[in-house]
Amino acid sequence: MATHQALPYIPYFPTADNWHLMIDECLQVDRCQDHDVRKTHNFITEHIRIDQFNSIYGRVKVTNLEEMEKLARNPDGDELLDKLRETAGILINPHWRSYVNIEQYNKLIHGKVNKLTFHSLLQSTIINGFASVFMAGANLEDSGVYNLWGQEGIRFKEDREFTEGLRFETHPNGHLLTIYYAVEKDWSRDIRTATIDGVPNQDRMRDAVKCLFGSSPFLWQANKRVSDSFIDGGTRLPHNSLGLNGFSDVHDIAFFSSLNPSSPHIRFLKDRGLTSEQISRMGYCSTVYQAVMRTSLRDRDNQAPKRIVVPDLRAAQFLREKFPGASLRKLKTGIVETVGTIGRPRTHANNAEKSRRRRELEKEQRRKMLSDMMAFQKPQDYYPNGGCQPKDRPKQRTESPIELITHFDTQLAYFGTIYSHKKSSEPESFLYCADQASFIHCMEIFHQQSRDSKEANSLISPAIFDPDRIVYGKNGKRTRRAKDNIVYVQNIMLDFEEGDLTPEGIAGLFPDLQMIVTNSYRHTNDKPRFRVIILTTRHMTADVSEALFDAIAQKLQDAGYVKAPRAGSNYARSGLDFKKRTATSLFYLPCQAKVASDSFFNVYAEPGRKPLAPDIWIKNARLSVQDDVEDATLQPAAQGEYDQARLDAAVAKWRLSASHPGEGNHQFFLFAVELKKMGMSTIEITAKLKAEAQFGRSPLKRIQSDTRNYD
Repeated sequence: MATHQALPYIPYFPTADNWHLMIDECLQVDRCQDHDVRKTHNFITEHIRIDQFNSIYGRVKVTNLEEMEKLARNPDGDELLDKLRETAGILINPHWRSYVNIEQYNKLIHGKVNKLTFHSLLQSTIINGFASVFMAGANLEDSGVYNLWGQEGIRFKEDREFTEGLRFETHPNGHLLTIYYAVEKDWSRDIRTATIDGVPNQDRMRDAVKCLFGSSPFLWQANKRVSDSFIDGGTRLPHNSLGLNGFSDVHDIAFFSSLNPSSPHIRFLKDRGLTSEQISRMGYCSTVYQAVMRTSLRDRDNQAPKRIVVPDLRAAQFLREKFPGASLRKLKTGIVETVGTIGRPRTHANNAEKSRRRRELEKEQRRKMLSDMMAFQKPQDYYPNGGCQPKDRPKQRTESPIELITHFDTQLAYFGTIYSHKKSSEPESFLYCADQASFIHCMEIFHQQSRDSKEANSLISPAIFDPDRIVYGKNGKRTRRAKDNIVYVQNIMLDFEEGDLTPEGIAGLFPDLQMIVTNSYRHTNDKPRFRVIILTTRHMTADVSEALFDAIAQKLQDAGYVKAPRAGSNYARSGLDFKKRTATSLFYLPCQAKVASDSFFNVYAEPGRKPLAPDIWIKNARLSVQDDVEDATLQPAAQGEYDQARLDAAVAKWRLSASHPGEGNHQFFLFAVELKKMGMSTIEITAKLKAEAQFGRSPLKRIQSDTRNYD
């Protein structure tokens, strides 16, 4: 037997295939380790390196295992080093993979920030090799192990023999339960500690709980920093209440804790494919559920009314999903909040299926991209170590390290296609460079030239077009500069203008990549317009090039730069030209700015920077897939043809909701969902909702509902 904490540290199981692994409760598979070590980070950072992973994160690799193991053991019991011991143990553990935000890590190394933050994921290798693996855990589908291992392709199969032996698989006492919530917005430390007339919101919620429960016994749970004397008359539960079964005679409970992961870790989990809802459910909501299950809700034979108070609407809706028939009420706290439009309640089974199918589409798209790109992996196509050609590369027919060639030669590896005009269909020439260093030198030579106007310059595309390919467009005309004419793409080019991001800033956002940042013709120091050329290790397909553009845009957004920030938001304008996303885009060659004194040509190729590895980025990028993935359960019938009995039942259920105050909006939405499942069109749903609104408790509010939200 071993604890969850010890399990990853067991080095191996002899003859594991003779063992059946049984795990009680879900494994914790994600960790975030934060350390304020601006002056002492070298105790860890001197013994690791950061490898490319994707546009935002790098993967941590231990380079000095002996020193890191010593730090993990801390044999001398050093008090300060002991704070790093657990992190070091995770970094050396083969079952954990750890990542850092590359930009933030680089700032730490240069003394610009204090935080060293590792995001770690437990790999499914921990269960490899066993004869079988059995995991018992409540709300498994909301757990991190289910969602994160699901991203790896791990599938969980229900053990029906086991579940049929449980006392009950669903909660039958939901009709006895009333769930109260304090605020509409997601509960957080900021909301919890905010004050109105000098009274913190958490205290207002406490006072409302005392008024609601009166002299009845109750349980309560709050953050560790909250004093035991916070509320009188109740019994406090520990932060982890699993296994506490001695309160089955208590009917009421109040949950005050805010348990959101840190913002950096939320962003990391989203980067790994989880949604905000999944993150909330696998942490905060699941903890709320475990707490409320300490009460008489555990006893299916207990028919006493029960009351639960939770901080926010998301927890209340989560619990109502778990306890069918429960009533929802807003707690009278006096908390004033500005609330936007509340999103639709979650239909878990459908959303889970949609997420699964989306992952499968993304996986297939990634497989195809990598497969197509690997077709280019020939000796003359690949530049390892940032530009050194392999020894077995066939001798090229040109001896010059830089040359403009006027015809397409399949034996040469080009770095760009040159056009004389932006509407030209025939290339002026192809840019041959012996390696990346020659390409950088070539761009610098172009930059030294002055032009009378922007249009007087030639243009370059990082895509290599074969104009002799026989390709026809949708209009039936032959194309010579279309996407299907692209043989491959080398390097990534981006244009920035009229944004808040500076040339120096873009280099700082990608501190591990080799790049050129140079002025555009109309650049001025007051109004930056500049070109970024990110070097790549190899040739790419057009689809891969466009996916990498998306990944770069995701990094900009993560850093706070977007295309068009909303008024009042904390985002800044990136200035990235999204019209140049397509692989067929043309860019004017580097040259002196119109105001020559404002010209610049900066090469970022110092130690630690490497060309972007497209294959690695694509393996770990979040790819755009079609959003119109329909759930099998929502396949519509032919328009106007639906089950009349089912329709009558839905109408009857909706009309009965008029006797339940506070339920109108939710029940109206569920009514619309049922109509959608039956196959009604948006127009039909709208008409039916308007007709049935008069039977609601508040007809005017229902008429004013934005029925477009039900589409």
